[in-house]
Amino acid sequence: MTDRDEIDRLNAIGLPPAYGDAWFCPKPNGHIQAVGWDEKGRKQYRYHLGFREAQEAAKYERCADFGHALPKLRKRVEADLASRKLTRDRAVAAVVRLLDTAHIRVGNEAYAEANESFGATTLRKRHGAVSGSTLKLRFKGKSGKERTLKVADRALASVVKKMADLDEQHLFAWLDDAGDAHPVTSSDVNAYIKAATGEDFTAKHFRTWAASVTAFEALATAERDLSLKTMLEPVVAKLGNTPAIARKSYVHPSLIDLVKKGQSAFRTALRLPRAKRYLTREECGLIAFLEAGTPAAPALVAKIAAPLAKAA
Repeated sequence: MTDRDEIDRLNAIGLPPAYGDAWFCPKPNGHIQAVGWDEKGRKQYRYHLGFREAQEAAKYERCADFGHALPKLRKRVEADLASRKLTRDRAVAAVVRLLDTAHIRVGNEAYAEANESFGATTLRKRHGAVSGSTLKLRFKGKSGKERTLKVADRALASVVKKMADLDEQHLFAWLDDAGDAHPVTSSDVNAYIKAATGEDFTAKHFRTWAASVTAFEALATAERDLSLKTMLEPVVAKLGNTPAIARKSYVHPSLIDLVKKGQSAFRTALRLPRAKRYLTREECGLIAFLEAGTPAAPALVAKIAAPLAKAA
């Protein structure tokens, strides 16, 4: 290859030289710009910057929609966890409850095997223990970070305790009609979420939602303007990632902008609605804030809270 412009374009993609079987898109505006296999045999992608930005924008645009869908999903999870048998739905509901309360990643089996790092569906029995109504977890998460979590949830603890007797190494598993055990997969979880909500949501939406609710709560309860660092501290503690990642990939940009532009008008106008059966006050407030595009004024909060009450 002698075209200097093309050489510069390919170099700018940033695919490491050590990657094997590399492929580069011949079109400079293709969604996937390059593919290669890293030293651990994992397939790695490099996306066009515009495509990544569009994906991020779409994720945040649907944040309020996910909040509206949560009551329906949580109601379904509650019903399935109350089942007596270890069906697929009950096991998947347990994973969804964990995603909703502990805010961990859903997990990927190939990643778990290659890196010995785990998410909800790839947790092994050795990673969990039940004490009364509390599920205790200790595992290595993404980037090798040790996570220690305690989830006080009687229904979740009960089903995990029953799963411990199954002939399956995964923490979350279910029994088919023949009595054979199967692990819950990330595909099972995403299919369940889509079926319960009737919309194209996935497990990944939980972490964006949790980060944004946590940041909103920090701003709503503060008595003075918060710095970006201070607002992100509870988000980082909850999600187990770095402030840079929390800011770039999880907290809604409208909340980041609010910190930069000043929060006094937001605090003056804010009136949080009452909690609903399947949504907290902060969740209702975040929905109102995101849909308004401005500080959540009392009249707007009431307007948003009314349909949420019906959903609950």
